[in-house]
Amino acid sequence: MNGFSRENSTYIIGFDSLPGEGSETPIFGLATHSEIKDVNDWMWTGFCKTQYASNPEYGGLENFLKCHLLIVKMLDVACELGITCDVSDEGGYWEKRNIEKLVSNIRKHNILMAALTGKIKDDLAVIGNIPVLSPIFDYPNFEHLEAEGRQTPDL
Repeated sequence: MNGFSRENSTYIIGFDSLPGEGSETPIFGLATHSEIKDVNDWMWTGFCKTQYASNPEYGGLENFLKCHLLIVKMLDVACELGITCDVSDEGGYWEKRNIEKLVSNIRKHNILMAALTGKIKDDLAVIGNIPVLSPIFDYPNFEHLEAEGRQTPDL
């Protein structure tokens, strides 16, 4: 989709949604840069991160699954309507439809993010107390996740 720009589109049809607390807002839509002649002229690109819906304060794993699966269901419906969807799902669910693997992946991602951002925060504090912000810091079990990540060499 090189050169795609919603700002210069001739027509846009879209909506956003809020799958649940902690999830980013996905924006679904179609846009065209020409007069409406061919359905193949319509396209859209977007991004939504659901990882932080897994924060225990927002309902943990249950909330994450609700958010992630809701977005997948919306994309499934788009496909059923004949819209071609090219989806990149870091959790791997879109491709395999395996809940156990999705649960394992979100746990690994949280551990990895906690270890990585914790290390960056510690390193920058030594340099000059440079602030680091990340939603993973809001997890009540952040320090536990960070410690686990620092002890897991294969992450």
